[in-house]
Amino acid sequence: MRFLIREQPYESLLSSGRFRYEEDGRPTGAVEHWRLTSESSGYRILRVDLDARAATSGDSFLYHLLLNRIGMPERLNFRFYGGDGHTVTGTVLVEPATITVSREVDGERFDDDLDVRTLAVPWVFWFPSSIGLGLLAEVARANRSVSGVTLNPERAFALEQSSVAFEWEYDELLTVMNNQVRTLPVTIKWRHQQRRVWIDGDDHPLKMQRDRLLAIETRYVNNRTRA
Repeated sequence: MRFLIREQPYESLLSSGRFRYEEDGRPTGAVEHWRLTSESSGYRILRVDLDARAATSGDSFLYHLLLNRIGMPERLNFRFYGGDGHTVTGTVLVEPATITVSREVDGERFDDDLDVRTLAVPWVFWFPSSIGLGLLAEVARANRSVSGVTLNPERAFALEQSSVAFEWEYDELLTVMNNQVRTLPVTIKWRHQQRRVWIDGDDHPLKMQRDRLLAIETRYVNNRTRA
């Protein structure tokens, strides 16, 4: 797993995993490693390496998300390496009144901001990956829809705001590493996108479906305990 900022000795591992991406039952070559750690201050850090260098696209995404004491995103550092040589490096700051993204796209700088007072409540920031969809889960459990803010890789990682709707299903037992885990499947819809995600009791996605593409958790470790 690659890191933007490596783990420090004072961090404790809460949970980690590795998704394998398959299409029509065959591995695509893409994998998504993730690790969630905590600091003594109560902050948590989610590191993600979405690595498709061995897949058709050849793309890679690295994310480093800082979550505050109540689990809300505060800062996201990200980096994109395109299979065609295209690169993006950026930072998102989530503040009480504004969400700002600053990035360099092939060496050219861009800055965008969004006034959160224009968003319907509740709203949530998330980033595009299988584990990133878990950022929607906690808010989604109590709401049929939220205002979602994310990054759009097809628009040079500009901020994108849209209504995100949830369709929850009945509990389902999912086999993860030969163990039965109780999950709650949910279909997430925004703009012209749709994902079906299986969420465990700690709001971690364990499986993601997008049309014929599946992301399946293969190395799940969970050290968290609920208060």
